[in-house]
Amino acid sequence: MIRIDGTSLSCNQVHAIAHGAEAELCPLAAQRMADNAATAPPGPSVLEEKRHWLVGGFADEMSGDALARTFILGHCAGVGDPLPTAVVRAMMAARANVLAGAQTGCRPAAAKVLIDMLNVGVHPVVPSQGSVGAAGDLAPLAHVARVACGYAGRMEGVEAYTPTAKEALALINGISLTTALGALATVRSRRLLDSAVAACAMTMEVMGSDPGCIDERLVGARLHPGGIAVAAQLRGWLLGSEQVAAGQPVDAFSIRAAPAVLGTVAESIDATEQVLVRELNAAGDNPLLIDGQWLEGGNFHGAPVALAL
Repeated sequence: MIRIDGTSLSCNQVHAIAHGAEAELCPLAAQRMADNAATAPPGPSVLEEKRHWLVGGFADEMSGDALARTFILGHCAGVGDPLPTAVVRAMMAARANVLAGAQTGCRPAAAKVLIDMLNVGVHPVVPSQGSVGAAGDLAPLAHVARVACGYAGRMEGVEAYTPTAKEALALINGISLTTALGALATVRSRRLLDSAVAACAMTMEVMGSDPGCIDERLVGARLHPGGIAVAAQLRGWLLGSEQVAAGQPVDAFSIRAAPAVLGTVAESIDATEQVLVRELNAAGDNPLLIDGQWLEGGNFHGAPVALAL
């Protein structure tokens, strides 16, 4: 059981949920969400204030439930083949964790309905194309919110919830699909890298390589931590080898440069994962409710994750 608390979700945990692991909303996070939502100042919500450019058309005739429904359904504009179920699950987990961070003005039910859907296997059909990233993954997330809010009919085993206007906005206003895709890619990339290091070690074994190219003194002299780590992995794989021994002929570039090449990959994955973990646990929404005040900004924008990916 993976606990969604808004602060500690990892790429590995997203990958686990994507492939069937159950989740739960941390009770402390739920309390923080309730406390945060209770500080909302009186008056129209942000969605009601901006209804003309967010909804358009008959905005003056809408408020409350009707406005939230129209806003979500109006963004269900995705096209193309459906996303794989694992990606949809990863996106739902990522979005639930953003809401659990308790800075979006959402009640606990907004996160809990997504977690309940994960646990009983309710997986909305989400078209794979439609996000522009600059305003968040609005279209893909809207296809999830449509189901979570009961606008697509009853769910088996999950009670749909009726969002406030701000909750309707928070459910779709961030880059949770982009981040989920990145989290899954990071975990898979690490597996590929581990396989590449193992393949390199086996190659060195069958070629009877000279171990000088993975000597910690040599690799350490270049300072790059990725190369140092990969060389250490290779030494571990080859510990006790009778084939890899000093004094062998000089190896091909593909062996000698392996710590440099695979080490660079390792550092790139590390840097990308750092950005993704920040985003998974960030307040990716707008506006945020902080100290009883709605603060407008650009926390929905996809640039930080897009550049890293």
